[in-house]
Amino acid sequence: MNNNARILGFDFGSKRIGIATGNTITKTSHPLVTVVSRGSKPDWREIEKIIYEWKPHLLVVGLPISMDGKETEISRRARRFGASLSERVKLDVIYVDERLTSTEADRIIKNMTPDRKKISKKHISMRDNLAAQLILETYFGDN
Repeated sequence: MNNNARILGFDFGSKRIGIATGNTITKTSHPLVTVVSRGSKPDWREIEKIIYEWKPHLLVVGLPISMDGKETEISRRARRFGASLSERVKLDVIYVDERLTSTEADRIIKNMTPDRKKISKKHISMRDNLAAQLILETYFGDN
């Protein structure tokens, strides 16, 4: 794949960070992995390893904005994460409004689960990288 077409999307959270991969030519995206934070800090070693492995030309970070359009403390933390990410790997970061992506990811997972009352740990860990995929889809829809 052309490295100029590859991007990575991030669903930032204080406990987990979902990552998805996307292609700017086909405008397709796929969930990749969820990285568990160490304490309350991102596992930078693992994140950098993924970035160096996939060699994207751009990074997209979901920005959790409140329903009334205002930034919150988690929005500010996502911006700090994106700034640190950009500085560490020397790539541009674009922020995308991620309102309701986790809700949509939950809906998709519930529809995939035969017994909707029994959501497994596997499904819970899928939530974050599925939300990252939805963030990339939002980015593609806007560009």
